[in-house]
Parts: sequence; structure tokens; C-alpha cells
Amino acid sequence: MPWERERFRHRFNVLLSTETGTEDKCQILEEDFHIRMTQALESEMSLMCNLSKGVEEKGIEKRQ
Repeated sequence: MPWERERFRHRFNVLLSTETGTEDKCQILEEDFHIRMTQALESEMSLMCNLSKGVEEKGIEKRQ
């Protein structure tokens, strides 16, 4: 179904965005996708956000 595909794409965009902070991502996942945030999931989100930021920074360094 097209709406399911769009919802899936939106969820990935939220998760992979380097411009959205961890707290905002957790809030979006809770409110828009009804995913209950646990302490463990919040910790994983924080780790994932830190990793994506590191990858972005390395890419910027290589371009310079």
C-alpha cells in the first residue's frame, strides 16, 4: 500500500536525519508511530545518533 511505504520512508528519514536530535527523534517515534520509548531504546537511539554524526564528520573531513 502506498501510504505504508510513505510511512516507512518517513520513519527512516527521521531515524537517519543528522539534523534532528535524539530527543526529537524519540518524540517523533512515540507520537507519530506509536513506538513506546524505553530506557534501552532511548540509549540505542543516542548511540545511533552519535554514530551517524561521526560518519558525517568523517565525510566532511575527507572532502576538505
